[in-house]
Formats: sequence, structure tokens, C-alpha cells
Amino acid sequence: KEMNLNQIHNVYFIGIGGIGMSALARYFQYIGKKVVGYDKTPTQLTDELQAIGLEIHFEDNISLIPTDFYVENTLVIVTPAVPVSHSEWNYFIERNYDIKKRAEVLGLITKDTFSFAVAGTHGKTTTSSMLTVALQATGADPSFAIGGTITASGSNAHRGTGDFFVAEADESDGSFVAYHPYGAIITNIEHDHVDFFVDENAVFEAFTDFVTTIDSEGFLI
Repeated sequence: KEMNLNQIHNVYFIGIGGIGMSALARYFQYIGKKVVGYDKTPTQLTDELQAIGLEIHFEDNISLIPTDFYVENTLVIVTPAVPVSHSEWNYFIERNYDIKKRAEVLGLITKDTFSFAVAGTHGKTTTSSMLTVALQATGADPSFAIGGTITASGSNAHRGTGDFFVAEADESDGSFVAYHPYGAIITNIEHDHVDFFVDENAVFEAFTDFVTTIDSEGFLI
């Protein structure tokens, strides 16, 4: 269902320590949402998130979900790697919370922007970073959410002041068709993520579907 992010006050991440998920977590904190998350183990990324004020725990325990995270004011974002037996995930499913994947949420965030999605089997993070830095060099202040830390910015996410948004588009579970970018870059295509794509043709079909979501007035590189 369509979601109005302005009505969301809280964002709960299951798998907050992933590089892509952590970028979204930073973004939501930047725009004033309360962000809480779970991950299996502490890492440098979770340390960095905690250092800027995010609440993170490392035990799958529903009692650690804040009591004021109600159905009507909370968005739950889950990583594809979470097991079906995960207690917190099942808690949210059973209570009919709005649960989305990272790509779906990025599609919502970038819907009214000039968004650039960078896809491909290899080179997404590097290309996303180069595009972001290039835009910054023109004097623009793009928002970005990518799978690596940009040296010049010291972060993998940023809420910019302009209309540009650079997003790294992860094809691993096919959900990148939710982006609907203004423009897209595809670096290359190979048979990867074999747990999801049975063969190379399945990968090509996914990228073909992704290309059809590009704005009719936009571009593909």
C-alpha cells in the first residue's frame, strides 16, 4: 500500500548493520524520525550509528521494541537476510505493521526528486560515489544513500538541500524495480546472487524490468 512518510514518526530496522540499511537509518535520523534497530552482532557500522544517537540492540527480543512504536506511526524496514523465525519480524507481521524492503522505501523517498539509481553486478558503490562527488563539485547538494562511505563526506547517506538524489540500486532480490528513478546507470550484468536468480536470463529479465521503471523523460546509461 502507498505510505505517507510525513505520517511516520518512528522507523524500526531489522538488520540495521548492513551498509545499505545503515544508510537509510542515517537518512531517517537526518529528517527527524526516531530510529531504532536490531542486528545480530555489533560492528563498526553499528558503533557509528550508536555514536550519532540511534538506539540499537543485538538480541532478538520483542520486549526491546519501544512501547510507543504503534502501527499507525511506525515503518518497519527488513533486510532480505532475516530468517522467517525471527521473533521481532513475526511480532510486526502479526500486528499488521507496514513492513518494507530497503528498495521499496528508497522508492518512496525519491519519488518526488530527480533521482539517479546506479545498478549493476559490480561497481555500484564506486559509481554511486563518483556521481555524488561529481554533483557536489558542480555546487549541487544531492541527497544520497549508497553502499559505502564517501571519503569527502565521511558518510554513506546525506539529506541534501537540492532536488537530486543518488541511490545505489541493489538487484540481489529483484526489489530494485521499486525505485522508479529519473535516470539510471547500469555498470554491467552477470549471473550473481544465485540463491535468487536461477540463471543469467533471470538476471537480464530483472534488469529489463528495472529499466522499464525509468521516468519516460529520463535517461539510461
